[in-house]
Amino acid sequence: MLERRGKISYSTSKPFQNPFFRKWEESLPPLSDPEQFKKRRQMMEEREKYEWQLREEQIKEIQNARLEVLKEMLQEREEKQNTIIQHRVDKTLEIEEKQADEKINKIRKG
Repeated sequence: MLERRGKISYSTSKPFQNPFFRKWEESLPPLSDPEQFKKRRQMMEEREKYEWQLREEQIKEIQNARLEVLKEMLQEREEKQNTIIQHRVDKTLEIEEKQADEKINKIRKG
């Protein structure tokens, strides 16, 4: 079974259930032939190395996707914090201006 999450696709099936794996396994030299055993082992090691490289690439893609999501979340959080801080600053300035205007009016009346 091939799952797709965003841009990332990866197989969740077991190798022996995968038709490509079965076809590859059938292409291996037979176990009954001792002369071909070394070649079979070499082919299996190459396949295993290839599969590990694929899995490592998939893991890197997943990690990069998670990193991008985290960056976006941090950016949103920072923007929200900046908005809250700006709102507080504006409110404080408004209060201070109001108090200053009241003092000026009090001095003018008095």
